[in-house]
Amino acid sequence: MKSLKIKLRQFLGLKTVQQLTRFLITGGIATILGYSAFLICLRAFNLHYILANFIAFIVGIIFGYNCNRRWSFNGPHHKSSHLFEYLAVYLTSLLVSTITSKSASIFSVSFPKSPSS
Repeated sequence: MKSLKIKLRQFLGLKTVQQLTRFLITGGIATILGYSAFLICLRAFNLHYILANFIAFIVGIIFGYNCNRRWSFNGPHHKSSHLFEYLAVYLTSLLVSTITSKSASIFSVSFPKSPSS
């Protein structure tokens, strides 16, 4: 295992491995925050699942973009081209997520309900 890690570091470079690790950590936290926002919107505010999904997306994208820019890639400056690329990837993700949610509702997959329901 150690030799694989060494080979990976030699192939990618130490900085790239660190950036990849930070990127994965940021993505995991953004996913947890997004899903938490989704559940809060559904359970606490009784919002429609599509609206809850959209709000969760916004929470995740704001956290992810800022954390990746500042921590994962140490980018102090804002470049609109990077923001556009980031938004393009995550808007595609939102579209896939919304289609998946809608498909799940069509096929009677249940979503978490509010305790008062």
